[in-house]
Amino acid sequence: AVPVAGQDTERPQELIAAERLAAAGDWDQIIVSLTQLIQRLEAAPGDARSGKLLIEAYEKRALARLQTGDRPNATIDFTALLQIDPNYVFAAPSPGIMNVFEETRKSTLASLDVALTPEDAIVVLAKDGATSPETAARIGSQWLTAGSYRITARKIGYETRTEQVELRPGKAQRLPIELRRTTAVLRVRTIPTGVSVRAVPSTIVIGGLR
Repeated sequence: AVPVAGQDTERPQELIAAERLAAAGDWDQIIVSLTQLIQRLEAAPGDARSGKLLIEAYEKRALARLQTGDRPNATIDFTALLQIDPNYVFAAPSPGIMNVFEETRKSTLASLDVALTPEDAIVVLAKDGATSPETAARIGSQWLTAGSYRITARKIGYETRTEQVELRPGKAQRLPIELRRTTAVLRVRTIPTGVSVRAVPSTIVIGGLR
C-alpha cells in the first residue's frame, strides 16, 4: 500500500494495508501481515510508540481472527493487548465482539478499588519486579495486571503510607487507605504578592509587621 497525501509516513504499511484488506474481507491476509508486524515490534526495543502500535496490531488481528471464527486466538490477542494497557478503551464494532473483549479483561486482569482519605492525596504504585518507575494510580476502580504491587499515598501534613497488595487474575479487591495527619499546614496569601513571610513560635511575621 502506498501512503496517500496527509497519511503518517511513519505508520507501518501493515496497518495501512489492514484497513484496505478489511474492506475487501481478506481476513486471512490481515492475520498474516499483522503477525509479521507484531513479531518485528516485539523483537525491537520497547518504547511508547511501539507499545501503541502493538496495541493497534493486536486489536486488528483479533478482529480478523474473530471474523474467521478463531475465537481462542482472538482471545490471546486481546490478552496481549491488555497486558500493555489494562484500562484500554475498545470501540468494538458489535456487542458480541465487545463481550469477548470484556470477558477476556475480567478473566485475565485484576480489579483494584482504591478508597483514599483524604481524597486529594497523591497515590502511586509500582509492580514488584518491574523495571518501570512508579506510576500514578487512579482513585476508585481500575484494572491492573496480576501480581504484587507496592502502593504509596502521600500528602503534605500527613504521614506517608505504603501498602503491599497481591492482585490475582479475575479477582476484585478493595484497598482503603487513610492517612494520619502529623502537622498543620498554613497557607498565607499576601497583597501585594512577593512579601517575605517567616514564622516564629506563636507568631507570624509578614514584612516586619506582627
